[in-house]
Amino acid sequence: MAVAQTAQITFLRPAPIGVTVRAEAVERVRQGRFGVYDVTVRQAGGALLAEFRGHSVLLTGAPATDHLPTRAEDQTAATPIPTTATATDGGPDGSRS
Repeated sequence: MAVAQTAQITFLRPAPIGVTVRAEAVERVRQGRFGVYDVTVRQAGGALLAEFRGHSVLLTGAPATDHLPTRAEDQTAATPIPTTATATDGGPDGSRS
């Protein structure tokens, strides 16, 4: 099982309510039990909303050595994982900060 070790989010601008946003995640590195991930969040029109960087650690099981990039793959190891969502009016409890 992998869990978050650290995470940092830089919010650059708010998303207007009801606007669809797109998050593109890239696994930068997975080495042994550790991984580094970057996520860019953009408004549907392309405006940059937020940047995220997360580090994960594998708690159980064998190290993920089958995912280590070779030297040639190291230059092109970034794999985009597209995701979309719609901005809502507040957090899980409906509050706004």
